[in-house]
Amino acid sequence: MREKYSKRCHNLYLIESFGLQTMSFAVQLLAGATIFSKITGISFTATTIVMAVCPLLYTFASGIRSSIVTDFWKMLWIVIVLLLGLPIMFSSAGPDALFNGLGGITGDFGSLFSATGIMVALSFGIPTTIGLLSGTSGTRCSGSGCFV
Repeated sequence: MREKYSKRCHNLYLIESFGLQTMSFAVQLLAGATIFSKITGISFTATTIVMAVCPLLYTFASGIRSSIVTDFWKMLWIVIVLLLGLPIMFSSAGPDALFNGLGGITGDFGSLFSATGIMVALSFGIPTTIGLLSGTSGTRCSGSGCFV
C-alpha cells in the first residue's frame, strides 16, 4: 500500500486491519470462552485468559508456521466432527431433526420472506456478509501492490 499509494493510505489500511482483527479476535474469544466454560464448568474469565494466551505463545514460538498448522488442525477437526456427528444425529434423531432445527427453537424463522426472516437478514445476515466480504478484500494486498 505504501509503495503503490502513499504512507497516509498505508496507515489508514493498518488502522482498519488492526480494528478488524481486534474485533474478530474479541468475538472468537467471547464465543469460544462461553461455550468452553459451559461445557467444562471452568470460569469464563479463566477460559478467556487461557484462550487469549495460548495463540500468542505458539505464535511467538513458531511464527506464521504455527498459524498454518493450527488452521489445518482446526479444519481437520471440523471435518471429523461433521463426518461423525451428522451420521450419529441422523441415526438417533432422524433427518427430520436437521430440517426442523433450521427454523429455530420456536420455528418462526423457517422462511426468509416472513417478517421474522427479514428481521434476521437485516439485523444479522446482511451486516455479517458485508463484514466478512470487506475483511477478505482488505487482505488481498501483497508486497507488490493491491488487487482490489
